[in-house]
Amino acid sequence: MAKIDRVKDLPSWFDLENYSQAESFGEKEWFEQLAYRKWLLMNNPEYPDRQTITRPIVEEIIYKDESGEIVTDGALLFSGEVALDSAKAMTDWRKWVRKAASALRDSPFAVEQLDHEFIMKAQPVASMTIGDLQGVLVQGAMAARGSATSSLLEDYIGTFKSEEVRREAVYHRPFAMESITRAAVMVNLGTTDGEIRQGLDAWLKAVRADQQTKAKRQKPSHTNWARYGLLPYLDLLIWAMETDTHIPDRVMSAAISDYDAGEGNLRTTLAPLAADLMGNLSGLQALVAARTRANPETLED
Repeated sequence: MAKIDRVKDLPSWFDLENYSQAESFGEKEWFEQLAYRKWLLMNNPEYPDRQTITRPIVEEIIYKDESGEIVTDGALLFSGEVALDSAKAMTDWRKWVRKAASALRDSPFAVEQLDHEFIMKAQPVASMTIGDLQGVLVQGAMAARGSATSSLLEDYIGTFKSEEVRREAVYHRPFAMESITRAAVMVNLGTTDGEIRQGLDAWLKAVRADQQTKAKRQKPSHTNWARYGLLPYLDLLIWAMETDTHIPDRVMSAAISDYDAGEGNLRTTLAPLAADLMGNLSGLQALVAARTRANPETLED
């Protein structure tokens, strides 16, 4: 493992001046930038938490036709997961992240802006699409992988065979949306608006009571993130993991901010903040969605 002993020994692509624009960021810009870096860290076995990386096992659906001959229609079925060796997982991550991370280092804010449809997916109530249904079925298949029962995905796999349906229904982004616990609700439109509101209130009360913990969200404060050097910290951290390089806290602290709060502050404040954000951006995403509901034109800036 290589080691960086001085700020001037950092790679040539790193220039703190390239991050000065972050001082004017609002919630939307912070979410865009952090979500992209979270995507770069996808399947990293060491950060933000040490974890066991698994690979999905996908099997081809094979059956017999009327003549008894074994055939396949090309459909695939999720049937479980297999754990990957941590060293191999890190090697695979380094290969996967190289091109995208390199492009980001050339231009640290070159991230595609979010559009209205993406943000609206985080609304408290939204109509379910076929793409949403497919995601629910896949999650159900993953949850059922340890049981002897089949999942709904096996029953509905044919719904998603059409390439046209998949393209239209599944919304693709350069990075994944935050995982959100959602439930499909059947609304009887033959009842009055008042009865529907009462029914939704009763349903929500029952669902919340059944959860181990109710949803709580603290408003994330991005006021000091630029001053802390959050984005340069994450970019150097990703580079260090990708290249198997050690950057001591004293060097990292001196590199990412003009005022250098010291390695102690980096360990107690910035490092935990970065790990929390890379682990879960749902609070910031929900805040952006709330701003969008109040001012829909903000996404058109």
